[in-house]
Amino acid sequence: MRSLRSFRALAVLLLLPLLSLVLQSCGMSQGVSSRSNRAQPTEAEVQRRLRADYGDAFDLAGAQFAELVMKKIAPRSGKELQHSINLYPVWSNEDESAVACALEVRFLARDYWSGVSYGTCVLQGVLTLGIPRYKGRPYEVIVNKVQYNEQLKKVSKPAQLQWLEEGVRFNLKMR
Repeated sequence: MRSLRSFRALAVLLLLPLLSLVLQSCGMSQGVSSRSNRAQPTEAEVQRRLRADYGDAFDLAGAQFAELVMKKIAPRSGKELQHSINLYPVWSNEDESAVACALEVRFLARDYWSGVSYGTCVLQGVLTLGIPRYKGRPYEVIVNKVQYNEQLKKVSKPAQLQWLEEGVRFNLKMR
């Protein structure tokens, strides 16, 4: 009886590697490794998730930045304010808990006292959202790498241009 048990145990031990080889050839044992491959999302999936998670916050931050710029550069003459954000691609930096996208702001402005008539001011930059660590805290918005056109330069004072070039920071007011 004892020898029969040891024979069965020996047979099972010898058949396990054979069973493993058969399952591998059928692709059955790949389940664990293919699941680990599926755990790594593709770049397209990451971009889709970033746009879904932060798209509204980017739009709100872009709108608040556009209002802030127009009030600072052309408080009386600014009109027809527009902003656009480009979410293709969204950059992310997990080490700094930040996501970023391209931003463009357009508005009409003039400088009556300098003789500059109405023209379209265009400002382009990178909009970065600092993701808050705790729920309920606001996003920190940073707009930098700003480029602007000649009209914006004409209607602005040197201090206003320096403010733009240094980078603008503010906390996002959630509506």
